[in-house]
Amino acid sequence: MLFIPNIIIAVLALYVAYKIFQAWRSLTDWRLSLYSFGLVMLAASLIIEAVVDIYLNNLLGEAPMRFIRRQEAFFRAVIQLLSLAALVPIAVAVTPSLFYAVLPPVIILVPINALLSLYIAAVTLIKSLERRIPPFISLAFISYAFSLVAPLLSNLDLVARLLTAVFLTLGVIYGSQKAK
Repeated sequence: MLFIPNIIIAVLALYVAYKIFQAWRSLTDWRLSLYSFGLVMLAASLIIEAVVDIYLNNLLGEAPMRFIRRQEAFFRAVIQLLSLAALVPIAVAVTPSLFYAVLPPVIILVPINALLSLYIAAVTLIKSLERRIPPFISLAFISYAFSLVAPLLSNLDLVARLLTAVFLTLGVIYGSQKAK
């Protein structure tokens, strides 16, 4: 039964990636292009994490727990690297040019990714409040930060990723509606 939220996450993330890729082709500003690239990578990370969660949940009754823990550790590392690849371009895109020299070290992936997510959430929340638009993207990054620090097979991780996909989708839909 837990695979249904993962399917929803994958479908919503696929929709987000598709809509952003459509808009990406017409962007001329490098910051928007970098931000869009990061969002597409974030959607890819959500899709992979949903597939991994389905896979690991299917292994729970069939494989030794030691094997499942090793698989979980491997997949968590891959997801953290993909998350870093998604969050760094977004953080660079939303950061004022004065701070470009400070790039996050790759050594501590989980805290860095979670902090980058919260940083992006804070910056996009301020922008949303200034423009008086709903803070869907900010809420997506807050949810994503929670999913990064939660254990992979936990319900908190699943709910946080689901909220991330829902808020990203709402943000893309709102942006598409506003653009028209």
